[in-house]
Amino acid sequence: MNKNNIIFGSFVAASAALSGCVPVALGGVGATAGAFVSEKGLSGTVIDAKLARSIRERYEDYNPRLYEMVIVTAYQGEVMLIGTVPDQEMRTKANELAWQVEGVSKVIDEIQITDNEAYKNEANDKIIVTSIKSKMMFASDIHSLNFEVYSINNIVYLSGVAYDDNEAQRVMNIASKTGNVKLVKSYIRVKNRKPGPKFGRYPSAIQQAQGGGGAASQTTQQTDADMPKPADVMHD
Repeated sequence: MNKNNIIFGSFVAASAALSGCVPVALGGVGATAGAFVSEKGLSGTVIDAKLARSIRERYEDYNPRLYEMVIVTAYQGEVMLIGTVPDQEMRTKANELAWQVEGVSKVIDEIQITDNEAYKNEANDKIIVTSIKSKMMFASDIHSLNFEVYSINNIVYLSGVAYDDNEAQRVMNIASKTGNVKLVKSYIRVKNRKPGPKFGRYPSAIQQAQGGGGAASQTTQQTDADMPKPADVMHD
C-alpha cells in the first residue's frame, strides 16, 4: 500500500504500509468512498480526512517510523489509533500528537507494543481480513461497504456505521467466528434508521451459524464520561 493512500470507510483511515508493522486492512478509495460519503455527506468526509491527515503529518515530522506504523481513523472528531510500536514511549507520543490537532474530541488508543521482529502474523492477518470482508459482502443483511476491518496479531478491529443493532451484531458475529481470530474489538456505530439500497447487493451466501464458538468479543456499556470501549454499540 502506498503511504499516501487514504482508506475510506465509515471511518476515514489515513494509513502507511510498513511490511509486518501495521494492521492489515481491506478497503480503498474506489471501494468504499461512495458508501462513506452517503452516510456522513461530503463535508463530513472531508473534515475527517483532514483531521486524520493532520495527525499523520505530525507523526511524520516527529518520526517517520511512527507515521509508517500507526493507522489513524477519524469520525466526527473521534480519533482511533491502530498499529504496533516498539515501546511505550512511542505509543504515548502517538497519543500526545493526536491530541494536539484542533478538532480532536477523543482519542481511542488501540496501539500494540510489539517488537518488529516479533510480528510474524502478517500473512495470517491478511487472510483474516479478506475472509471477514468476503462474508460481509455476500450477506444480504449487511451493507459491507459501510464497514472497515483491521487485523493485527489475530486481533480484529471493526469500525463503521450500521443501520440497526442487528446489522452491527451480525458483523461482530462474522468476525468472531472467523478462523484464527483471537479477539474482536468493535467500534461500530448504529444509525437506527432505514437503510437505502445496498450497493452491490448479493444473495445471502453466508448463513449465520447458530450457537457458541468463535473468538471472544469485548462488550462493555459506554457512558458519556467513558472512553469508547471495544464492542460498544454506539448510537448516533
